[in-house]
Amino acid sequence: LVWPELKGSLKVNDYDVWATKVVNPVFTATKGYPENATLQISTDGKVWEPLSNAGTVSGSNATFAELSGLKPATSYWLRAMDGEYQASDPVKITTEAALQLGNPSFEEFRIMSFTFRYKKLIWLGSWTNVTRYWYEVYANDSNMTQWATNSSASLDYEVTPEYLYYKCYPTVTLQKDAPADGNYYLMIASVATTDYGSDVLNGDAVTGELFIGTADNSKERRGNHTSEGDAFTSRPSALTFMHKFSCYNNDPYSVEVQLWDSGKNMIGRGFKNDQKTSVEPEWQKAVIPIEYSVLNKKAAYIYVIFKSSATGSKSSRQFNGDSSLKLYNTHVEKSGSSYVSVSNDAIHAGSILWLDDVRLEY
Repeated sequence: LVWPELKGSLKVNDYDVWATKVVNPVFTATKGYPENATLQISTDGKVWEPLSNAGTVSGSNATFAELSGLKPATSYWLRAMDGEYQASDPVKITTEAALQLGNPSFEEFRIMSFTFRYKKLIWLGSWTNVTRYWYEVYANDSNMTQWATNSSASLDYEVTPEYLYYKCYPTVTLQKDAPADGNYYLMIASVATTDYGSDVLNGDAVTGELFIGTADNSKERRGNHTSEGDAFTSRPSALTFMHKFSCYNNDPYSVEVQLWDSGKNMIGRGFKNDQKTSVEPEWQKAVIPIEYSVLNKKAAYIYVIFKSSATGSKSSRQFNGDSSLKLYNTHVEKSGSSYVSVSNDAIHAGSILWLDDVRLEY
């Protein structure tokens, strides 16, 4: 019995090539039996190795199982074989890069100054100016994704002098003592502030946010998102980060990661709504798998957001009178040519997320 010679074409869609895998390569037979087709792979188009991936046959097509274990940002050649005979022309593919987020451990930052003022009686006397610091955790490389915060949302401009840190404190602060990685990390807090009075009973509580995009921190906009997401052409399998968490009144933190196509339509998503109610005093690693609902599109943008509260801002009335919320705060300020930890007045804070070392897995 002489089997007919197998001939045809091998097709790999661009969107089926990921960072470490290729899915659904299809051999279409124009002569012979497609069930006889096997695959070979090469890193230079000259030296070939056989693959054990079996093909599922439908009509004249053989669809091969996923090829895994590939290296990111690497060129490969694939070809179909019939025994020792070549059944298709080679097809060149290049895997996606395993891109990472910019400034993942918050080692790059600017300390921004914010001037507010106070006086004892709003309708009498003169104002006294006070400087408060907040932080931009930018990436030095402009080609990397950029972080933004809503820090100025809890910075009030005119207050009475009692408990100044209750009344004007950023939602996101830079910390230095015992980071999980590098030299610095962030504290993202639900912060209760107020303009007047001796406490925050009648004030507002603001959920702290760190996100990929840009924010308008002007007096009028108060940390509003002016853009969300940044250019990103890889499709990771998970978002990971180191964190500690103090949960107030069963109010969990939340994290969301989204991948968008070139039209900014979501193709993949990962979400975490942490329901733990106890304080986590030690650094722990969290892993958020990313599930892709659209498989025939490449990624063009990524959006990540961390929130100190998954349920939104609470009334500061809920914070008031709870001594456990009066956090004796430490943050980073510049002293000469170095950065030091500075302890200041207590602040009113609800749920608090300490964050470091944000990474992507592939």
